Amino acid sequence: MAFFTELEEQNIHVIVFNDAAIKGTSRDDYDEYIKDLDESKLIFVENGLPTRFIMRKILPYKLSMKLKNSQVAMKDGALTPQLSFMNEEVRLALVGIDNPVVSPEYQKHLLEYKQHGDGGASDAVMEKLEAFGVVTDLYTVRQAHAPKSSLSETDKKK
Repeated sequence: MAFFTELEEQNIHVIVFNDAAIKGTSRDDYDEYIKDLDESKLIFVENGLPTRFIMRKILPYKLSMKLKNSQVAMKDGALTPQLSFMNEEVRLALVGIDNPVVSPEYQKHLLEYKQHGDGGASDAVMEKLEAFGVVTDLYTVRQAHAPKSSLSETDKKK
């Protein structure tokens, strides 16, 4: 029996749907972009330069355990799911923000990446991502590109 992993690229670069550089792209076209991150599926304004969020495909072990622990909580003696784990996954997976080069008057409006002591994005970065409603897009794209593993076809038939 063999266990195969797909590990060709460790980071993904994500453009969110409401990026100001995107105009005229339907949500359906964006959903197609999510599948393979092919930017040709997006329509950019003339000279539009998007921001790209850089996210880990694989979390370091300690961050992975932190994420798993954030998925449930104990309430009245019972385990209950926590929806905030999506935000925590994005926070822990986000490792950078690739901002376009813009003129100085727009520079102050770009979101700068700042890291928290545990290796994930800072609360200040996450606060802005949440305020602008992009956390769900980032989570959805990361889930679509999470590493996959499988048994070999021969072993599956046994």
